[in-house]
Amino acid sequence: MSQLALHNTLIQRLIRRARKPWKQYTAKKALGGQIALAERLLAQLRRDGQISDVPLKVSSALLTRSDVVVAMIAGEASDEPHMVLKLPLTPDAERSTTGHRQVVMQLHQLPALQSFCELVPRAIAWGDYEQRPYYLETALPGIGASELVRRQAEPATMKQESARLIRQLHLATMQRRIVDDALFARLAGDDLALLGQLAAG
Repeated sequence: MSQLALHNTLIQRLIRRARKPWKQYTAKKALGGQIALAERLLAQLRRDGQISDVPLKVSSALLTRSDVVVAMIAGEASDEPHMVLKLPLTPDAERSTTGHRQVVMQLHQLPALQSFCELVPRAIAWGDYEQRPYYLETALPGIGASELVRRQAEPATMKQESARLIRQLHLATMQRRIVDDALFARLAGDDLALLGQLAAG
């Protein structure tokens, strides 16, 4: 019986190994179609004058776990990205991308956060192209911290910088406010009312 279990385990392992290259191939092929769409979209945005008339290319692209194709856009002479194009593939991904854009725009409208927003991307263009939603924003310099965290290689300087920025955000928004009924409803009341209805049901 143990030999049969071992045999099944080996077969399952071989199947997983055989599937991996196929999954990588199909994902790469699907991503290729999204890159082609991104390049057509960039050309259209240049023609419409929404972005500068400088030759651009997709320097890299990936599909996130949240079903958003993220394409780094660079000038033809360099791989340094200037912009980030997001192409959500599902309704949930589209809602998430729209929420992200709205937060980014709201942050930039707050005068108290002017210095903090130097580290927040700016929305450039958004809408639908070829019946597909898209969102284009500026790229920030540096290295993505998510990769460092994934490899458990985050340097101490990253933690110190994160703490400094959190403090900067806190100090910029730290002020006394009188919370009237309208403000309470906007901040928490409507959500609490919805929770109360759900709990009652």
